[in-house]
Amino acid sequence: MTLILLAGLRALPIGPVEVAQIDGVSGLQVFYYITLPLIKPLIFVAIPGLITTRGTYWGQIAAADTIITIPILIFSLVVQKHLVRGLTFGAIDG
Repeated sequence: MTLILLAGLRALPIGPVEVAQIDGVSGLQVFYYITLPLIKPLIFVAIPGLITTRGTYWGQIAAADTIITIPILIFSLVVQKHLVRGLTFGAIDG
């Protein structure tokens, strides 16, 4: 779980932090107003792994993700032709 948090922190954009530092914002305010809102989803993902013993909960989450993704994938494959036609219809003059 620490690796997930570390990877998420490394992926944060540095631009907003630099702008805040130029504006004179303290380090604690940068963390509270910029960093924390950006890593909230990451914390939401990492905390259940820390609470459960050895992350045994992740297998169930992966199974649920797969079950949820399969109908969406089937639907997108069925509707793909119509979706592309609808998107390109408005782009063509004539």
